[in-house]
Amino acid sequence: MPYDNLVRECYAIFRQYPDIFPHIRLDKLQWRFEHRQLLYRDGVVITFTRYRSSTRLGDCVAKSGDLVIHQIVNRSPGNGQAHRVLSALIKQQAAPAVWLTVRQDNKRAIQFYVRNGFRQVGNIAWKGGTLPGLVMCYQPWIMTRGLF
Repeated sequence: MPYDNLVRECYAIFRQYPDIFPHIRLDKLQWRFEHRQLLYRDGVVITFTRYRSSTRLGDCVAKSGDLVIHQIVNRSPGNGQAHRVLSALIKQQAAPAVWLTVRQDNKRAIQFYVRNGFRQVGNIAWKGGTLPGLVMCYQPWIMTRGLF
C-alpha cells in the first residue's frame, strides 16, 4: 500500500517517542488521514474522532458529537506549537466537549492538558487494569462563559 508522504512524516514524529507511542502503526495513520481524523500542522500531529453515539471512556461517557483526541505529538516539544494547533482544532471542530485519556505516569502530558483547559473527570486503566490512566475533558462553553 503506498503511503502519503505526509503520513510518513507524521509516523516519523511518533517514532521519536517509542516509549510513549510503542503501538503506532503507519497503516492506522494512513486510515486516519484518509478519513480526515489526522491533523498535521507546524510539526504537531493530532489524531481524533468525533463520536456518532455515546461511548464509554473509563468511568465516563462521551456523548454523540463529542470529539475524542487519541494522540498528540510535537516534533519539537516546548515550542508552543502544540498549544496553537490544539486550540485551532478545538475551535474548528466546535464540539460540545473534547475528551482524551492519558497514562497516569505521563506527567508532562497531563500538565500540558491542564494548561490547555482540560480537567480530570474520571479514571481508566489498560492492560487488564495494571496501567492506570486519567480521563480528561475540555468543555468550550465552560471555558468561555463569564462568571456572572
